[in-house]
Amino acid sequence: SCDDLCGSRFGPSLLGFVKGGSKCRYRTSSCCIDFPNVSRKFKRLIAEGKWEEASEIGRRQVRGGAQVVDVCVADPDRDEMADMLTFLPEIIRKVKAPLMLDSTDAAVLEVALTYSQGKAIINSVNLEDGEERFEKVLPLARRFGAAVVCGTIDEDPQQGMAVTRA
Repeated sequence: SCDDLCGSRFGPSLLGFVKGGSKCRYRTSSCCIDFPNVSRKFKRLIAEGKWEEASEIGRRQVRGGAQVVDVCVADPDRDEMADMLTFLPEIIRKVKAPLMLDSTDAAVLEVALTYSQGKAIINSVNLEDGEERFEKVLPLARRFGAAVVCGTIDEDPQQGMAVTRA
């Protein structure tokens, strides 16, 4: 069952559903068409170097019921490694929930995984740009015992999107 797979590693879950706090993200996820929960406030706080205030966003999400905090500090105009190394000590002092780490840089993920308390989740791995990233990230997941979110991307966006019919 999903509880056997998810519950034993990430705590209680309801049919494998995990509530994720997604406001500790600097940018939208590359695998999502519409990701409305990106926090402009988080983005601003990171840009201003207000790391403790930025980590408060994660703490509020966990207090509000999030079981996982999605962390992404990637910004093409900033040093992602430096930002991750500065932000992670702040967030792990305040949040005792698993982190979902999001970066396209395997080196950043590797360092971030060393900071993670317990099991972490790598978000997201896909084959959109070929197998090269996939082959770098999966050994990290195995080495650190992390779960992996694998996105499926269809070449035809209309076919790849879920359809809701009334």
